Amino acid sequence: EIIRPLLRGRDIKRYSYEFADLYIITTFPSLKINIEQYPAVKEHLMSFGYDRLKQTGDKGSRKKTNNQWFETQDTIAYWEDFFKQKIVYIEIMTDNPDEGYDFPCFSYDEENSIALNTAYVMTGDVKELKYILSVLNSKLGKQLVKYYVVQLQQRQYRMLGQYVSNFPIPKLEGEEYYIYDNLVTKILARKKNKEDFKDLEEIIKNK
Repeated sequence: EIIRPLLRGRDIKRYSYEFADLYIITTFPSLKINIEQYPAVKEHLMSFGYDRLKQTGDKGSRKKTNNQWFETQDTIAYWEDFFKQKIVYIEIMTDNPDEGYDFPCFSYDEENSIALNTAYVMTGDVKELKYILSVLNSKLGKQLVKYYVVQLQQRQYRMLGQYVSNFPIPKLEGEEYYIYDNLVTKILARKKNKEDFKDLEEIIKNK
C-alpha cells in the first residue's frame, strides 16, 4: 500500500518501461500515515539509526521540519498524480536510435509507480491519455519535441513541462478516443510479450 514501484529515467521506453524491481516507501506527510500500522516499514526505517533519522539539520541527518520522523522531509503537493494512470517520460531525450535510444520516448503507467526526478508524469482524462501517448510517440511527436523543446546539445532535449504543455495535440470527438485506446492497449500487450507492433503504429500513423 505504501511501498510503490519506482521508475527512473533510464527505465522508460516507448510506450512502456523496463521495471528494474526497485521500490520506494511513500510516507508522504499528506497521507497522515500511522506508522504503527506498518511494523515492517517502521523496523526498516529505524534500522538506519537515530543519527540519520533525527531532524536537527546536522550533516547526515534529516533537515528540520514539522513532519514525523518517518515521513518524507518535503511535502509533495502532487503526490496524488502518482496514484493515477499516467504518461511518464524521460527528462533528457536523445535522438540517436543507432545507439539504442528511443525517440520520442513516452511510456504508459497504470501501476501507481513513483517517478524519480529524472522523469516527468502527465495525467488527465483517462479516455484521452492513450490517444495522447500515441501522438507523442509518433513521427508528429518527434517533430513536436524538436520544434517546442530547447535543444541541450547535439540530439538531446530537456523535456521540461513548460515546453511539453505547449504541444498542440488535436482534440477528438468522443468515440474516436476509444479507437486509439484500443490500439495502444494492443501495443502495450505486444511489448509485454516482446512482440513486434509496427503494424499497429502504421495504423495510428494513417489515422
